[in-house]
Order: sequence, then C-alpha cells, then structure tokens
Amino acid sequence: TDTPALRVTAEPRYGSALEWVRATQPCKVPPPGPPDVLMPSNNTIPRIARRKEIRKIWRLLKQAARQGRIPVSFVHGGPGAGKTFTAYHLMKKSDEDLAELAEKDPELYAFTQTTQFLAISFNNTTPVQEGRESQWMAAYDPAAPEQKRNIFMPVTARLLYQFVNNERSSFPKFCDELEAAITRNKINPSMLDLPEVIAAILPDRKEPQVLIVDELSKLDKDDDLNLAEKMRSALCATMNENFLLLFTSLSDEVMKKEYTASHRAVEAVALSALPEKACARLFYEQLEHKKLIDSNHGQ
Repeated sequence: TDTPALRVTAEPRYGSALEWVRATQPCKVPPPGPPDVLMPSNNTIPRIARRKEIRKIWRLLKQAARQGRIPVSFVHGGPGAGKTFTAYHLMKKSDEDLAELAEKDPELYAFTQTTQFLAISFNNTTPVQEGRESQWMAAYDPAAPEQKRNIFMPVTARLLYQFVNNERSSFPKFCDELEAAITRNKINPSMLDLPEVIAAILPDRKEPQVLIVDELSKLDKDDDLNLAEKMRSALCATMNENFLLLFTSLSDEVMKKEYTASHRAVEAVALSALPEKACARLFYEQLEHKKLIDSNHGQ
C-alpha cells in the first residue's frame, strides 16, 4: 500500500508570552505568589525590624501616584542590610506591617489594599548573564522588524521566569528556550514588550501597579556598558500615576543619576544597621531552635 503523505503543520503561535511559558515550561504548582521571587533563602529567620521603613515606602508610593512628574524611589543599604528582605515584606502586606496604618492613616491603608505588585531580581535564581543582557538591551529599531529584542527583555524574561519551577529549569536554560521561541515564530516579539507581559500576568488590573526591581546595580557586571543606568532610565520613562517603580540597589550613585538625566526627584529609603538589641534578640530567638553539640559529651 502507498505510504500516506506526512502532514506538515506550522509551528504553534501563542497568544501571549505567558501562554507559551505555561504550555512549554515546567511551571510551579500552584502558581507563584507575588513575593516569591524576593523570598529570602532562609525564610525561618524571625521578623524583627524594618516596619518603619516599610511605612515610609508606602507613603512615598502614595505620594508618587499623585504627582505629575513621578519621582523614583529606591531602597539603599550596604551588603546584608536587608534591601531584598524589606521589599519582600512590603509585597506581603502583612497585618503586622499595616496595623498602624489601618489605625492612624485609613486613606493610606486603603491605598495599600488596591496596589498590585510585580518583582524581578538581578540576583538569587535570576542572576545577571553577561553578554546576553547587553544583547537584549541593544536599541530596538521599529524600522528593523528583524531585530527581535528590546531594552526591557532582561525585565520581561525575569517576570515570566517566576512561573517556572527553578528546580527543573535554570534561568539560562529558560532564556535559551525563550530566544528559540522567538526565532521559530512561536512568540511575536511584541509580546515581550513590558506592558504586554504585565497585562498577561495581572489581567485583573488594579491601580496603581508597582514593579520592584531588586539589586539593579548587579546589572553592571561590565562597567563599560553602564547597563544599570540604561535600564533605570528606560524604566523610569515608563512611569505614570498608575505604574510606579521601586528599586533596591547597593549603589546609590546609579539611582541619583536619574535626577541628572531627567530632573526627576529621587527618594531614598536608607537601611541603617540593625540596633544591637535587635541583633541580640534575633540571635537568641534562633538559638532557641538549635541543638548545641559537644563532641565529647554529645548534645
């Protein structure tokens, strides 16, 4: 008998980049909650501080949503000061953090309840990939449709990767497959534009939306490229009363340059070292959960 002809079908084209992720990647079950990407590696450490700073951030965000020229806010502190930790708990909106606002500032408390968060990090499970980030951030020319990258791809790739089970697929592997999907026409490059990705992730839109960009200064692995400064400038240009940004950065210089570049106000939330009493409390609370081992006499 004659062999039937093979049926050739076109590559599937997905309706959004997030749809492609859910169809082709090993996704987290259940889907990630908003703070997952910023979750501390040791999530058992008791919460002892930074509520004052979190209340200040909320006030800055609310003020920013009412201004014509949106200021840029950032959390700054030395290594280990708790920048990511603070952003993580801001996103969690815990009752402990918001109790004082609910009692003393009902209007600000109402603002916290309608705010939606997204977050990315240039650290942890999505570290900077030297070479690839700079290629992605090459200037996008609308007159050259063959150019399939835009300056926000380091952000949108990280937003999409938060849905992927990082124990089954690393961030570099995910980026390889994302680039392949673009090349094979499974994803339209416009689906990786920042507004498109945010709309796919937050279809039930509330206003304002706040994007937390964690450890921005780590993007500057190659000092000659000034990637952190370029990314900060591009992201700040997208802000409006309904879309705000909050950066965390080891370097305050890269943030202060925004005023020079755009005359936009820059609001810093500095994290000082924890007081001695708070550190002692943390030590003893952790000690209660530990077993002390003596090599000569056992426990």
